[in-house]
Amino acid sequence: MPKGKAGRPSKALTFAQAEAVLKAAEGTRMHAYIVLSLLTGARTEELRALTWSHVDLEGDPAVVPPVPLSLKG
Repeated sequence: MPKGKAGRPSKALTFAQAEAVLKAAEGTRMHAYIVLSLLTGARTEELRALTWSHVDLEGDPAVVPPVPLSLKG
């Protein structure tokens, strides 16, 4: 088992905590924001700065390899 330096305790949510947050946010304007942050691992300060110009909802499936939908930073 690798050994490293002790660091600060993790602030990451457990699976049960993430489930509870998602359930609590269902039907609210925050739901998509929470889903995006949980699925991408992006920090809240990064997500708050996003605008529609950062979002590519089409990608380019015709090229090889296909370019998926993405968020541009």
